[in-house]
Amino acid sequence: MIPLEDRVPQMSDDELRVLHANATRLVESGPARQKMAAEKLLPILDVELAERRARAPAPRVKAAVKKAAAPKKAAAKKKAPARKTRAARASGSDATDDGAPKDLTEE
Repeated sequence: MIPLEDRVPQMSDDELRVLHANATRLVESGPARQKMAAEKLLPILDVELAERRARAPAPRVKAAVKKAAAPKKAAAKKKAPARKTRAARASGSDATDDGAPKDLTEE
């Protein structure tokens, strides 16, 4: 079986971060045997993480991009003119329907 210390270089970045977090937790609150193993492993993990950070390309900084002005909204749709009531149409009056329910018994 390969010792954990020898497997560190072949680990993915995610595996290395998880192992580092677990080792740190065990140093703080693990049983004596696990605590000793974690104390031995942490410096190896720290070196590997530092080397990987140094090899990683610098993060690209995005230039501030101005957003194009939002297109102006088209003129609000014109509301259709109010419809004349049947009674107003019949009498030639200019009264319009106000949207209230009609009483059809009056006609």
